[in-house]
Amino acid sequence: MAIEWKDIKHFAAQDFKDHYGVNKGEDMNMEVVGRLDSLRDWIKCPIQVTAGYDSKGHSEMSYHYRGLAVDIIICSLMRLREQWTYIRTAGFEGIGIYPNWKYKIYSGGFHLDLRDIPQLWRRAEDGSYKYFLP
Repeated sequence: MAIEWKDIKHFAAQDFKDHYGVNKGEDMNMEVVGRLDSLRDWIKCPIQVTAGYDSKGHSEMSYHYRGLAVDIIICSLMRLREQWTYIRTAGFEGIGIYPNWKYKIYSGGFHLDLRDIPQLWRRAEDGSYKYFLP
């Protein structure tokens, strides 16, 4: 059964809209939205979406440009490792860990996407990226 916006409890289409006004949140991939909604249920903490279906501002082949990625900050004081455990359970294949992202009092965020081949990476303090085998 296909997921529709009426099935989503914790998010609205405007949470995923393009910061540049090109792509509409309504056109976001619903599998991404559904998994994020399930994650929100499991962790019992608000999730701030910082980027969704964007048209620019990411790497050249970004999954954001196809509505297949979301950047989030989980509004909780739980450690990033514990957050990551929940995120893996939600079934995202691409997971980027960004320890220095901030939202209000919360630190650390994640890029999540639905790529074909699993990939895990972390952005280091010097701006470089470390890639890990899943």
